[in-house]
Amino acid sequence: MTWIIFLLVGFGVGYLLGRRQGRSVGSWGMDDARRREKVLTLFERKAEITNDDVQKIMGISDATATRYLDALEMEGKIVQVGDTGRGVAYRRK
Repeated sequence: MTWIIFLLVGFGVGYLLGRRQGRSVGSWGMDDARRREKVLTLFERKAEITNDDVQKIMGISDATATRYLDALEMEGKIVQVGDTGRGVAYRRK
């Protein structure tokens, strides 16, 4: 019984230390900055991309695609074309 507790505590501490040092990794084993750079490479194929394009090509959720696109827009790397819904696309600045 004590070995189970020891094992769980060990995994928990390792996980927390990894998160604390910024080692959180998601899809493709990349951090968020590298994944946003991957989104920028999509503009090599198309002049405009949509949230759906990002979702399908990268295999991520709508919320994650939106987060990446919003971050790139705030960084001034892309600009939003259109206002809402399906009319929204993004262009590289």
